[in-house]
Amino acid sequence: MVYPAKVLPNGKVINTFYPITKEAGEKIEAEIITEMEKVTAKVGGKTDGKFNS
Repeated sequence: MVYPAKVLPNGKVINTFYPITKEAGEKIEAEIITEMEKVTAKVGGKTDGKFNS
């Protein structure tokens, strides 16, 4: 999963999110993968739970 970042005019890159905890991030990612698998199943796609970024 890629989190958003912002590039400032001076070229500096800053993250535009506030990480809560590692566990919270893992739960969010798991839910996103679950929903993605549901969507792809509806259109006949198969997934193995691994997505390339």
